[in-house]
Amino acid sequence: MFHDWHFSTATHPSPANIINLKPYRAYIRIGTPENTYLLRTVPAPNPSPKTRATILERSRRENEAKEAATKRKQQEEAVRQRQAEPPPQPQPEAKEERPPEPPPPTVRQAHGKPERRTSKRAERVRILTNQEPAEKPPEKDEEFSF
Repeated sequence: MFHDWHFSTATHPSPANIINLKPYRAYIRIGTPENTYLLRTVPAPNPSPKTRATILERSRRENEAKEAATKRKQQEEAVRQRQAEPPPQPQPEAKEERPPEPPPPTVRQAHGKPERRTSKRAERVRILTNQEPAEKPPEKDEEFSF
């Protein structure tokens, strides 16, 4: 009945179809995966030095125009900021600097008891945080050190 016609269904391209595409071919999908078509393009023409020089010159002019506009905007903003600045306030007179007050004594110091020795962990924390030691560890006797 339909011997002159060949009916087939086109499916969404498989990963193998996409990976093994020939040069200048691509798949285009419009809406749903069922509307996927193979697209063929032509290679770009060889570059012309005259066309390249024209494009580079146009690009240079556009960049210069953008830089000039940016510089103009920055200058206008600086003028606006200067006009909006309040007048300078008189500086207050400098107060005499006093040395810092010593910290209040700890409870142990207030009762006349010696301070506890710090643990190794507390000593490491003190070193890492650049704090002054509460008390210096006793010096090792060089004669008996191992």
